[in-house]
Amino acid sequence: MSNRIAVMNNGRIEQVGKPRDIYTRPATRFVAEFIGSSNFLEGKVTEVLGAEVTVETPHGPLVARECPRRPAVGDAVLLSIRPESLGISEGAPASPVNSWRGLVHNRAFLGDSIDHITTVGETRLRSRSNPSVSIPPGTEVHLGVDPRNVTLVPVD
Repeated sequence: MSNRIAVMNNGRIEQVGKPRDIYTRPATRFVAEFIGSSNFLEGKVTEVLGAEVTVETPHGPLVARECPRRPAVGDAVLLSIRPESLGISEGAPASPVNSWRGLVHNRAFLGDSIDHITTVGETRLRSRSNPSVSIPPGTEVHLGVDPRNVTLVPVD
């Protein structure tokens, strides 16, 4: 196994790094889609405070701590959230930061995990969790993500 890999797109290197770094901190949307699946939200940077970047999205503010490139206030950005990083529960959210209310649209049992497709406004977000967390379609839920698991990627 290699300890460094390169992701190429049409003969051009998109990102070089350790496999875990490429998966958890993709530099572009192409890399995020090429290495696994991801949820994407568009927004504008409203605040940069130390390692935290606040982005206004159609569903309210979202805080990110993984920023391969430092954005400036006003920059249009794309937020990448991996399905396994997006928590889902029928109860109150663990934190008011980076949480939304939504309605489960669909679920799929995958053996070692279960995917829930949840509608938040007009957006569908995929969460992946332990199969013991099986919430039926039509159920109102809370989704949440730790700021360390939100990656900003530049808008192409």
